[in-house]
Amino acid sequence: MVSHNPPLVMISFGGRRDRVKDSEQNILTNKQYTISCSTEQYAEAINFAAINAPTGTSEFALTGLTPVPAVRVNAPRVGEAPFAMELEVDMTNQWNNDEGDHSTTMVIGRVKMIHLREDIIDETGGIDISALRPISRFSGTTYGRSVVGYDLDLPIWDEWKEDPSVRAALAKGPKKPDMDSIKATILDRFP
Repeated sequence: MVSHNPPLVMISFGGRRDRVKDSEQNILTNKQYTISCSTEQYAEAINFAAINAPTGTSEFALTGLTPVPAVRVNAPRVGEAPFAMELEVDMTNQWNNDEGDHSTTMVIGRVKMIHLREDIIDETGGIDISALRPISRFSGTTYGRSVVGYDLDLPIWDEWKEDPSVRAALAKGPKKPDMDSIKATILDRFP
């Protein structure tokens, strides 16, 4: 989520301009799309959808996942997904790398409708992360899973400003870095 009011979500696509992904091209052309939650149950199918097949090849056919018509936008969502959003493009931006070649397209979409399967909704009306079991693609072929969600109460300044530990921390100031230790643990590879 980029914003909850208005409800905005960001996705991005990496790659060269001469090999635009079908999803990216469809979004840029149609200005409407869906995002379906990736889950452990369908990890292999989701990974297979990233195959470098010729333009126009049906990823739904290749993966065995089911295209379901959206309600408010002209794009299918994944029927097996326990959570999906229908979106309209709010804005896009494209970047080139230092050599001047296209490298990234960012799309921010405004959510028009959300689909939730009942079995992922907890007793408070929120999403039960342990039931949803979402996965994330971090980079390349590396994926991760989320299995437990938890809440942290945001501290309120007026409730903490006189606390002895807060006053002591502010009086002490920020920690001084041990540069030898930091240099030993950080890989300086970019650019």
